[in-house]
Amino acid sequence: MLGGAPIVYSDKLAGPSFAVEDGNRGLGFVSVEVEHLLGLALGKGSHVATAEVIEEATHPNHVWTWDFVHDTTMRGGKLRMLTVVDEYTHQCRCIHVDRRINARKVRQIMARLIAEHGAPQHIRSDNGSEFIEKELRAWLASQKIKTIYIDPGSPWQNGFIESFNARLRGECLNREQLFTLTEARVVIEDWRWKYNHIRPHGSLGYTSPIEFEQALLAEELSTGMGSSRPTASFRPSLDLLYSLHQYININPSRLTI
Repeated sequence: MLGGAPIVYSDKLAGPSFAVEDGNRGLGFVSVEVEHLLGLALGKGSHVATAEVIEEATHPNHVWTWDFVHDTTMRGGKLRMLTVVDEYTHQCRCIHVDRRINARKVRQIMARLIAEHGAPQHIRSDNGSEFIEKELRAWLASQKIKTIYIDPGSPWQNGFIESFNARLRGECLNREQLFTLTEARVVIEDWRWKYNHIRPHGSLGYTSPIEFEQALLAEELSTGMGSSRPTASFRPSLDLLYSLHQYININPSRLTI
């Protein structure tokens, strides 16, 4: 991240240089000699990278991470899922299930999540076309959300979402026979709700992500401290009742634990 703008590698230069994208000034080319100063590794075929690297989230809404998961129904229909997770609280903000999800849909989903939970300071992802789309990056910048793009072919740099997606597949997708898109949405949302509200996480002191988040809020209220970032849904009792109401109304038959 240079001056708050993403660094975009350019294939148009003959020499080892890269382009710095600035929303106000356009593209400006920078010599590779500054690579060591910025801590960058110029990978062949890279499209987008950042000089700012956040290794670990330190508070809620510090870093979100997102990725895609693919599957099929029993009838052979395609399923594409956008997963979004808060790296600090481990709360799964969303698993959007659809046949196709493009960059415009990704932006719509993110706008809804920001309205519900507040905006993250950073969002981590790979260099998938939906995540590096120009209009989406510009919109994220307008929301003061900084992007963290991992190196191409390096999923271990986004290990948190990779681990979450593996749990989603192993605990839900591989165990369920999904015949329709509607059924897939209900079953996957059922799993997400249990993951957030019921399942204990060892890294969170064997509490659920919701319980962990509520404990953080209680501590902030008792000490009079809080994050400077707006959080739209840090209202524990109301949010829990709302989530339970939504869960029951969506599918009252799936109240098994």
